[in-house]
Amino acid sequence: MRYRLLSQKAQRQLHIIKIFYDPEVKAVSTRQLAKMIGCSLSILLKDLEEIETLYDQELTLKREDGQVYIVIHTDYTYGYFFQSYAHACSEFMILDTLFKRQINTMDEAAEIFYMSRTSLSRAIQRINKFFTDLEIPARITKSPLKLDMSETVYRTYYPLFLDIYYSVDEWLCKDVTYQEVLDFFLKVSDHSNFIEFYMKNPFIYLRLAINMQRTFEGSLVAKGEWPVSDTKLEHILKNIPEDKRQITIGGRSYTIDKPLLYQLSAGIVDDHIILYPQCLKQAYFPQIAYFNRLKALYQQFKHLSISYQLISITDEQLQLISIIIHNYCFMNRIVREYFSDFNVFSIADYRKMIMDLNDDFVSELEACIYEFIEPFRIQGPSYGQLCFTVLTVWTNLINDLKAGKPRYKALISTENYYFDRAYADYLNGQFCNSIKFYNTDQPWNWVDAQKLDYDLYLISHKIPCDHKESSLIITNLSTKQVVEWVKSRVQLLDEQNKMGELRIGDS
Repeated sequence: MRYRLLSQKAQRQLHIIKIFYDPEVKAVSTRQLAKMIGCSLSILLKDLEEIETLYDQELTLKREDGQVYIVIHTDYTYGYFFQSYAHACSEFMILDTLFKRQINTMDEAAEIFYMSRTSLSRAIQRINKFFTDLEIPARITKSPLKLDMSETVYRTYYPLFLDIYYSVDEWLCKDVTYQEVLDFFLKVSDHSNFIEFYMKNPFIYLRLAINMQRTFEGSLVAKGEWPVSDTKLEHILKNIPEDKRQITIGGRSYTIDKPLLYQLSAGIVDDHIILYPQCLKQAYFPQIAYFNRLKALYQQFKHLSISYQLISITDEQLQLISIIIHNYCFMNRIVREYFSDFNVFSIADYRKMIMDLNDDFVSELEACIYEFIEPFRIQGPSYGQLCFTVLTVWTNLINDLKAGKPRYKALISTENYYFDRAYADYLNGQFCNSIKFYNTDQPWNWVDAQKLDYDLYLISHKIPCDHKESSLIITNLSTKQVVEWVKSRVQLLDEQNKMGELRIGDS
């Protein structure tokens, strides 16, 4: 998103650096790298020379035998390099100033930015095109030179700019302190596990701090400009005890009431955002369709937790995960894309770690999430970020998956799909820690079935059986007989595996 404000050259060089953050990438041929970046070989070579010159302390770049090697030193994040390019970019420099004040004339601005009027005009055109392309209702005017945007738009997008242009160790509000922001958060999070989850993200402190700073300065959001109703504000207020409704902003004392909550909620909370578990009721939803979809999502997560014996997760935590997904869908699109800007490789790495433990669980979980968010058209990095968030929030997931990971796979096919599905569910409940039962809605094909490498097959008498030792015709057997046979086969498979391990050890 924000990289579009950078020059084409800066975007290319950032792309090159980002490729080598992938732990799977060790070296890339120059021709392949040029193709990945979308430039000529000569331009790529110039970019590589410039990267090596600019960042000789931050990374090691080598070119040997037509291959490019870049090792990024561990102290430097992708955000560090982005910030470096942003500080060398005229568009970012202009925005940084105009977010803070207006400039009376173009001549004065040209002197401030050490630019000609022509270069300044071109930079302003590029910024305005950026706003238009992203459908941000804002633009820079020239007489005077200022940012023309509503207070709500200012509060929504200024924190995104600050977060990338300044270092994380800088507190950027001149009047509001970090402690004042924290005190307010603690008061409103008493009964809200979602706000408590929100508080784990440092960016949210910056967003609230900007709201408090603007309110302190008297730059207020007009009534009706931000879509949060009195009913929602009253509900938030009701969850703050009366003896805890005093806060300080810039050293001044304020009483938390609906008008103040309205100012502080802009860009953070609206009528679609669920804050409290008790709001998971139809009466709190603007549209019943959203309530029904969220209720179904929670039930799917509940089923997953039971199917995979994920015993650490509680109903309250499953509700929180459902709320996180719901709120993510209603989050401002640009704000949502902010969370997908970075860490793409750590996201992929963590997902792979969970997949290695139980790929079926991850596939089913992601399918549930995708079904819920599909109408909102959340795709690509934003979808990946959401799935990553759910995996990290899920309580004790790694240990529970390790404890409950099935050792073997079995296929059930009697050519009665509904029976097979129900029977597989039943047997999965009986053997959750040792064997996972699958069913198929496709016509039986023994050759294809064997390619899937199942350990056991439960089939009907109508199906030709080539693997008699690992197959059982269940048509005329009782459930008890089937369970006993599966137990005996699991025991035999365990013994065979132990013997195999001993032979490997002896060799």
